[in-house]
Amino acid sequence: MAGNFFISIIFATALQYLWGMINALQMIMLAGLFNIAIPENLQVIIIEVTKALNLEFWDTEEAY
Repeated sequence: MAGNFFISIIFATALQYLWGMINALQMIMLAGLFNIAIPENLQVIIIEVTKALNLEFWDTEEAY
């Protein structure tokens, strides 16, 4: 019983970090939709993260 309690605490902590990461990635994705002035290097990072989250690793249009 005590082992089950400690395992549930470990999983709850891991899921809390995972949920925080998902929320942060959502904010990064939504940052590109706002019409605000951002530095060029940050814009490149946002574009690359957006490509990675959309699973656009290679151009599939050229394959067909």
